Amino acid sequence: MGSAQIDAPDVLDLFASPYRPGAIAPVKDPNEDPGRGRLSTLLASTYGTTEREVAGRLRHVTLMGSGVSVHRKIAGALGRVATTLERLSLREPELTQYFKKLGGGFAWRKIAGTGRLSAHSYGIAIYIDTSYSDYWRWQGDSPVWRNRVPRAIVNAFEQHGFIWGGRWYHFDTMHFEYRPELLDEHCQSRNPRVRKTSGRQCQPESALASPASSTPASASLESPRSVAASGFDASGTAASDASDASGSDVPSGELSIAPASAHGTPPPEPPVLELVPPALLSWAPPAAVGFS
Repeated sequence: MGSAQIDAPDVLDLFASPYRPGAIAPVKDPNEDPGRGRLSTLLASTYGTTEREVAGRLRHVTLMGSGVSVHRKIAGALGRVATTLERLSLREPELTQYFKKLGGGFAWRKIAGTGRLSAHSYGIAIYIDTSYSDYWRWQGDSPVWRNRVPRAIVNAFEQHGFIWGGRWYHFDTMHFEYRPELLDEHCQSRNPRVRKTSGRQCQPESALASPASSTPASASLESPRSVAASGFDASGTAASDASDASGSDVPSGELSIAPASAHGTPPPEPPVLELVPPALLSWAPPAAVGFS
């Protein structure tokens, strides 16, 4: 991705550099940064527009014995990552060392060296133990890709809708971020502006809806249907990826917003999230290292 596609992307720019799960290999193309570009308006409409608003929607998730705070809409997905990792650690106990001291979850801040809000500001990114991290800015003007995170850990996150910063030329290997739209099988073509895969153009679910559909763009990041269809969960469900106004998990599909029917029936309104509890008005975020 070019600098303009990262600093001020449009929806299609998000897919200019396809995210490719699978084998881990050095990233040599300076434009190979799938997921580093973020559409801030889409993230804000989905997760919250202010620090206090996002802080009122956090959930605590235990990951291999260590706790982290993330947005409630991704807590279910991260919980499934935790379950997958717990099972893996029975065979590979050495994996636990990468989670002894998590680098952080939610933290309202800007990305180091930029004016852009980090994905951590929306509660959709976590850092594993920074002792095993490699970060491109630590290498000066000519970064050389390197990594110490095992593929088993990367696979566990990707299986449930998280992308990994180790697949970037501007690498940040402790960084995992909930971006299920980038793992959709239809978004693997090299140039989504002109090429189609399986007869469907690469795009976030409903983000590029036709005029006949009034589905909001935010459905792309929270729809249980889109996550299950992409195969992120072996069970085919994503029930706890989204929450109702009380903050509790809801059955799969209740927050899926359907397009207008052939008879012109409008879709239901998206759920209204609660106001920030008064107790959180003086809330302050935890200290966190500030990279991606």
